[in-house]
Formats: sequence, structure tokens, C-alpha cells
Amino acid sequence: MAAAGLALVGGALLVCARFAKSDECCTRPASAMPAVGPDGVLAAWEPVDPGFAGCQQSCGMGRGVLKADAHPQPGARAGDVVYCPVSGAVFPVSEQSTRREWGGKTLYFCCAACAAYFDAHQAEVLAKRGLAGS
Repeated sequence: MAAAGLALVGGALLVCARFAKSDECCTRPASAMPAVGPDGVLAAWEPVDPGFAGCQQSCGMGRGVLKADAHPQPGARAGDVVYCPVSGAVFPVSEQSTRREWGGKTLYFCCAACAAYFDAHQAEVLAKRGLAGS
């Protein structure tokens, strides 16, 4: 039996279901596995935490955007289309985009909730994105 749950994270309402053996966000079937390369790095469009999968529709550009049009970070500038380092959402960088400095580089986030998650889990996010040693 599944129980639904709501969470307010950085001003974003997340709706998730709790299953008998694990927690899975409702936007990803329990059987779906994230795309991970042979080096253990998540694909740029995969969220580092399933709770942020909803950003791809709410903060990101949504369906119909070609992943090939977006660039992994760091190295983005205003006007570039990028992947959020936390949610994997594709979004255009603007002067108003939420950002964090890391190792002398700027990382842009699709929303304040993703930036707050990065603040609290920086080492984990960098490792999952293959940036830990950069």
C-alpha cells in the first residue's frame, strides 16, 4: 500500500509517494533507473535526487526541448541553454538565474530550491556530476 506525501522544499511543493520498500517521486516509475555512465556519472538530464524530477516540467523548458541543445555546466553565460546541476532540468540562463560560485566557476540553477539543495549537498552533487575533482 502506498501513502502520498507532500513536502515544501525551498518554496517548491513536491508530491511523492511512499512505497513499502522505498521512496520514489511520483514522476518516475519505481522500475526506471537513472542513466549513469560507465564512470558512475549521472547523465546531465538526470536529477541527483528523485525529489527534483518535477523541476524538469515546472522550472525547465519542459518536453519538446532537445537535450542536444543544452550544455552541461560549468561554463555557461546568459543566453545559453543548460542543464541544472541538481534537477537536470533544461533552462535558459539569464542575468536573474540563481547561481553559486564553486572553484572559481559559476553554476546556474533552475530554481532556488535546487541551489539550496546544492548548498546542503555540494560534495554529493559534484561527485554525481563528475565535477568532484575539477
